[in-house]
Amino acid sequence: MDDLVVGDIVQIETGKTIPGDAILLEGKDIEMDESAMTGESDKLKKMSYAECLDKLAAIRAKSKEVIKPSSLASPVLLSGTKVFKGTGKYMIIVVGSLSFVGKIKDTLEEETAETPLQGKLEAVASDIGRIGLYAAVLTVLAMLISFFVTRIRDGGWEWADISLCFSYIVLGITVLVVAIPEGLPLAVTISLAYSVMRMYEEKNFVKTLHVCFRVTPNRPARPWARRTTFARTRRARSLATR
Repeated sequence: MDDLVVGDIVQIETGKTIPGDAILLEGKDIEMDESAMTGESDKLKKMSYAECLDKLAAIRAKSKEVIKPSSLASPVLLSGTKVFKGTGKYMIIVVGSLSFVGKIKDTLEEETAETPLQGKLEAVASDIGRIGLYAAVLTVLAMLISFFVTRIRDGGWEWADISLCFSYIVLGITVLVVAIPEGLPLAVTISLAYSVMRMYEEKNFVKTLHVCFRVTPNRPARPWARRTTFARTRRARSLATR
């Protein structure tokens, strides 16, 4: 099945998976299981392309009303679906990344681009973590220096001093852990949700939450700069609503 190309004619076998998007040329009692692609557990009946044309012409001859797609069986076989029952032949029309399964696979493998907001949040978190590391190191050094100076001045050492030094190190680790902003993503999400509500009040529908930070410009004092900023705001809002 991996060597199939467009135009190949394949025999239908019960239980086999359709390797590429195809058109049913001839068949009898064809039912397909498309639950893997559409999520529908009901089996769909398929008719050959010629039978579909004949049935369509007969329906149009009897009635001039608009024909609903559900009233006519389809000759299209989607890649990735299984043959539940029936016999016949089909012709491959789409293979590879252009097929139904190929498009889904490309979508799943496509890496999501990092938004500017995510980049800024990572930079802020990195800076806060670096500052927390410096503060933890300075705290541990200051406490150790004070401890050694006190012991040298008093002129005495005890075994309990080892555990005291370890407690200083644990305290430094605690400072480092506390410095990590765990509530930063939640705070940013809440602020963006508030921005979405504000934009909804202005008749702007936002699909992506992370674009709201781009539409909050400062108001300049000069009129020409105000017009330029207003145009940029409208342009950013149009991008946010896509």
